[in-house]
Amino acid sequence: MTDEFQQLYRELKELDALLGIDRFAQPEPPTLRDRVLSVATPTLIIAAGIFAYLKLRRLYGRIRARRPVP
Repeated sequence: MTDEFQQLYRELKELDALLGIDRFAQPEPPTLRDRVLSVATPTLIIAAGIFAYLKLRRLYGRIRARRPVP
């Protein structure tokens, strides 16, 4: 079983070499843009939520103030 696995592994590596595929390449390190976006995206979502909450609160206050008090 081990010999069969080693043979298949060697054949796979040969095919990869012929096709120019590097299956064991290290991933590229994140760029500055990737780092900025990973922080900025959640921050913008939270800021948009707070902004919407404050706008709705202000709108509700205006509507409530226009109602006549019984």
